[in-house]
Amino acid sequence: MQHQFTFYSPTSINCWASNGFSRKELGAKLFNAAAGGNPVLWQHIFWFFGHPEVYILVLPAMGLVSELIQRAAARRRLYGYMAVALSSMAIAFLSAFTVWMHHMLTAIFNEPIRILASSMTMAIALPSGIKVFNWTVSLYNSRLRITTPGLLALGFVVLFLVGGITGVFLPQVPIDYAVNGTYFIVGHFHYMVGAILIALLGGLFYYFHISREGGTMKLG
Repeated sequence: MQHQFTFYSPTSINCWASNGFSRKELGAKLFNAAAGGNPVLWQHIFWFFGHPEVYILVLPAMGLVSELIQRAAARRRLYGYMAVALSSMAIAFLSAFTVWMHHMLTAIFNEPIRILASSMTMAIALPSGIKVFNWTVSLYNSRLRITTPGLLALGFVVLFLVGGITGVFLPQVPIDYAVNGTYFIVGHFHYMVGAILIALLGGLFYYFHISREGGTMKLG
């Protein structure tokens, strides 16, 4: 049995407010199919910002983890630093190029557009995989330090890896039809958001020297 979920976010609130204003004050009927509008346009407007917003959050977290692994965990220069930097640029570019439409694979009936959205979503896994590979190689055979920021950085890698593996299934249109609106999507989303939170906590501990004070290793 499938379950439907409603997510209330600043994006959806802004969409609702702008839609209400345009209908009441301007008489616009952009999303009213009976008046010639397109309801799918609502989804495009929502996800065009709603999905890149996740990458706006995760890219700084990835930068923090790259710093924490080499300074607070591995104690050596990050392996393939240039590749990690270029992969961040690739993620930023791909996140704004049709990737938002993978949320709408069950609502888009234009097959070439659906294939493009699916392909771009799968492509964004490549630079993400480069980061995980370089972080792992950086830790391999290193003088690993057990510090609060370092452990939080490792926690990010684990959560991001699980969230990424679950995300790889979603661009596959038949699988997306099966899991759309289920807890599989909720789990994928919260693994990614949890990873972001863990990275931000690691940066807080490291840059504000919280873990250097007595007793805060247990707090971390």
